Amino acid sequence: MEDNQPIFVKIDEYKDVLDVISLIKKKIGDAKVVLGELDDLRAQESTEVESWKEKVAEIETRVNSIDATLFKP
Repeated sequence: MEDNQPIFVKIDEYKDVLDVISLIKKKIGDAKVVLGELDDLRAQESTEVESWKEKVAEIETRVNSIDATLFKP
């Protein structure tokens, strides 16, 4: 079969195909929105985790300082 040959499709089937393609495009758009939201959440989560790490490191430094001060000879 050559590429330039016409393809005959019933109009009802053609409309159904167009509807399905339209639905698929909508679902792809929805998926992109959800993925964008997930990226935003991941970025926020990463920022929060880094903040917690900094706070834990700060607390550790203070505890070590207190420990060193209390047990000075």
